[in-house]
Amino acid sequence: MDKPLEIVFRNMDRSDALADAIAEKCARLERLHPHIISTHVAVETPQRRHRKGKIYHMTIKVHVPGKWLVVSHPHAGDMRHENLTAAVNDAFRAMERHLDDLYGRKRGERRRNASP
Repeated sequence: MDKPLEIVFRNMDRSDALADAIAEKCARLERLHPHIISTHVAVETPQRRHRKGKIYHMTIKVHVPGKWLVVSHPHAGDMRHENLTAAVNDAFRAMERHLDDLYGRKRGERRRNASP
């Protein structure tokens, strides 16, 4: 990465363990896709109380040459995202898919499930 990783915590206290886990996930993204210029990660909790508990919202913005890729995971109805680790893992898996799609198409490869 050309610029340092930026992690923002909204409506919650900063967690060093969570920041370290996010940094590891970003390092994995960079190993898989070395064209990343910068990464911004925002972790939010809802301000108001919800009947179904506290569901975490993840936003990941990755700058690659020529464009920004954004993954935003609110999952308001997904009770799995009451677990912060699950929310982080799902958001980073989605970003890996975006990067795979972007660089797979640039190399001329087709997805395995694409019809001929």
